[in-house]
Amino acid sequence: MESIQYDRFTSSESEIPEHMGPPPSTPNRQDRRIFIMFGVLSLFLLTLTLAVGIKFTQVSMQVSDLMESLDVVSTSIKVLQKGSSTYPELIIPVRGENPHPIVISILLPLHSIIFNTKCVCVSCKGLCEDDWTFFKDKCYFASKLRKSWEDAEKNCVQRNAHLLVVNDAEEQDYISQVIEMGTNFWIGLVEREEGTWSWVDGTDYTKTKHFWDDGQPDNWDVRLNGEDCGQLHSRSQVTHRPWNDADCSLAYKYICEGRPRRHQSHA
Repeated sequence: MESIQYDRFTSSESEIPEHMGPPPSTPNRQDRRIFIMFGVLSLFLLTLTLAVGIKFTQVSMQVSDLMESLDVVSTSIKVLQKGSSTYPELIIPVRGENPHPIVISILLPLHSIIFNTKCVCVSCKGLCEDDWTFFKDKCYFASKLRKSWEDAEKNCVQRNAHLLVVNDAEEQDYISQVIEMGTNFWIGLVEREEGTWSWVDGTDYTKTKHFWDDGQPDNWDVRLNGEDCGQLHSRSQVTHRPWNDADCSLAYKYICEGRPRRHQSHA
């Protein structure tokens, strides 16, 4: 009897199916995963290569612009040293609407240096009062004292001038380079009627280029007197939109603009 039971026990063990063990690996599935990972990696590397290539092209263009302008500067300096009466124009090459800030920050001061040097060479010295600068047949004065907008304009008038009137982008770029960094300046913009801005010298505001900062003018109603006078933001970075509207009673430095003496003598 015992032998029969033992045979049953042992035979039951031998009847366990072989497929109950761990499933064999599937090479096709593993190969598919490897191909997918390889494809994703290839796509990533392709995207990275394209991005680096585009950036390299942009940098190369900026370097080319800079080298071209430096060549013009070098030529201008050589001509000035020879005492010639004719001078090449310093043109900053710009590709697209947003030139690189580094290029602008380097070239604009060079433009100012060349222009002012030209002025000295053609006997412009003396056309402007002391502490004034000369640019494109105009004289500019940046105050060291702070006044309200009205008092600033009165002070400019006493100097046979008026608060700054910006006629184009070149003039705005020049002013942005010569004013004191980190300081706000009044300019000759005023809103005497709500919603209607005008220049103090009578220049048609609608026909000049505007450089308001984003969201400006906003006539911030927190101020009791509103914000009816134009100012230049403190130049913390290179920007082409430095205008802001402010409370006219606040005390800021200011920029006067006048005509050279040769024009005043004929007036």
